Amino acid sequence: MKSTLAPGVSYRLQTQVNSHHLVPALFPDSPPIATMPRVLATAWLVALMEHACILALEPHLDVGEASVGTSIDLKHLAPTPEAIRIAIEVGCIEVHKRRSVWSIVARDEVEEIGRATHERIIVESHRFAGSLAAKEKLLAQART
Repeated sequence: MKSTLAPGVSYRLQTQVNSHHLVPALFPDSPPIATMPRVLATAWLVALMEHACILALEPHLDVGEASVGTSIDLKHLAPTPEAIRIAIEVGCIEVHKRRSVWSIVARDEVEEIGRATHERIIVESHRFAGSLAAKEKLLAQART
């Protein structure tokens, strides 16, 4: 990790809500979900917030490093329909060794739609991949 990662680092992600971001698209084969309102799913709001933090962190990582999310405390405040533009603003509020904490605010064209605090840990990509491969091997052995 580069020494440039510090409180105050910020990033703004802008995107548009598409049909695959809507609640009914999460589980279209589930009648209770398929009939829910066509608004931005909370799961997608989380994903977009994580994406913004990943992009904010990227310039501060060394070669062979990546970041993984470890927690998010989210308030989804307002519904957001398809085709509306949203902006997600993230700001680093704490760095301790490989751990960073981010304050996040999401707004659509009308109002604030979500607010969160998100924690990410910087990992060495090859070590993380090795841990995942070991787990997959154990799972394969357990299934045979």
